[in-house]
Amino acid sequence: MDNQQSRSIIPIGKWVSKVPGGTFIIPLLLGSLVNTIGQSGIVGDFSLTFFSSSDQSTVFLILMFCAGAGVNFRQAPKILGQSFVLLFFKVMAGALFSILVGYIFGPAGFLGISTLAIIGAMTNSNGGIYYGLVSTYGDSDDLLTYALLTINDGPYFTLIALGASGLASIPIKATILSMFPFLVGMILGNLDERVSKFFSPMVGQILPFLGFCLGCGINLSTILTSGLSGVLLGLINIAVTGLVLIPVDRFILKGRGYRGAAICTVAGNAAATPALVAAVDASMAPYVDSAVGVISGAIITCTLLTPFFTRWVANKWGCPALDRQREAEALAEKAESAESPA
Repeated sequence: MDNQQSRSIIPIGKWVSKVPGGTFIIPLLLGSLVNTIGQSGIVGDFSLTFFSSSDQSTVFLILMFCAGAGVNFRQAPKILGQSFVLLFFKVMAGALFSILVGYIFGPAGFLGISTLAIIGAMTNSNGGIYYGLVSTYGDSDDLLTYALLTINDGPYFTLIALGASGLASIPIKATILSMFPFLVGMILGNLDERVSKFFSPMVGQILPFLGFCLGCGINLSTILTSGLSGVLLGLINIAVTGLVLIPVDRFILKGRGYRGAAICTVAGNAAATPALVAAVDASMAPYVDSAVGVISGAIITCTLLTPFFTRWVANKWGCPALDRQREAEALAEKAESAESPA
């Protein structure tokens, strides 16, 4: 008689499920290891062409299309409103903290963390990690908030927060283009339910590939070169923005806080921000080199710790994933009790 239960020679899936956002984070770490080894010269350029972050835009496009296919038109206004609130408070938390540090300590900041490094790291976020975490703990509506949050993966709001709005207008064209696959998927999914049913379940299967591509843009050795300052900035980012965004998610958006925790990251390209800021404000030029190293350390620190922080928040205040797990356990217990002899 065939055993219909799933069998595993090695319980890889079980191990991965124990890591917060494991289906996304573990491939990301593997990609970062590949990139770190590749940058050290152990593998050649030919191998690196297959293992690089250059394909992440294509994976993003596919992911956005599949996510959009699962959206009903009636959900769109609510989702855009929630995305804007999270985006606004993330930028404001980082900007205000930077202003406070600058007022107390001056532009040099404290403990090797300049105000340039603070605002360069804390006013943006990593949309890919956010998507990976809310896909683990949230529901389909949470995934859709990612569409608008993609515009915070760059330096645009950092420059605006520094008062450089004349040179850093909001990139309307780039924003529209980044949301285009999502909109196409949403339109097709609403025109034909079969399109929605076919593409929307693929989001979970695509996430590991997205994680690997993003990881291939991370060099783990930078956390050593940045020293404790980079680690400290990453911890400050999680603490400060978490203190703001978790209450915002819970009390303004009527959520449970895990979305606010999931956005407490630093964008992967944030290390390029200091040079852009110095081009706008020459007084920041002396702090560029140190800020790049510190921000790089903060990127890795947040990449590693934000998933655990998000899991803690999800366990404390609940999340749809835990609700589904408890329902499944209750049904299993009910079925077991019904089958047991009286």
